[in-house]
Amino acid sequence: MKMAKKSTSKVLIVEDSHSIQVIYTTVLEKAGYHITVAASGSEALETTKAQPFDVILLDIVLLDMDGITFLQSFGSKEHPETRVIVMSNMDDPELIEKASALGATRYILKRSLTPKLLLDAVTGALADGPAGV
Repeated sequence: MKMAKKSTSKVLIVEDSHSIQVIYTTVLEKAGYHITVAASGSEALETTKAQPFDVILLDIVLLDMDGITFLQSFGSKEHPETRVIVMSNMDDPELIEKASALGATRYILKRSLTPKLLLDAVTGALADGPAGV
């Protein structure tokens, strides 16, 4: 049944780098996920109002707002079934704790990210359900 869940799972990629958008989209679409991309935090907020997502891959550094501001505006309590995976190069324990307190399920350093790790993070977040980092 896990494959059936995967094929219907919707992932929102919130990333302002086009090349990273393409990489994440390619990896996840090949695995059967339905992908939507938002290039800014405000676009992502509007997108989440229009439809629910199972997973949000969230960059911390965005052009119009940072990922923490997005998390505050998104409100994990209003979206308990959405898992948010923060993707950043900032290895800051306070930032990681703040993201977790705001509902992020995982925090992954981009510099160590491989296609397998990306896929494992999304699959794992879906299997684990919503929780802190």
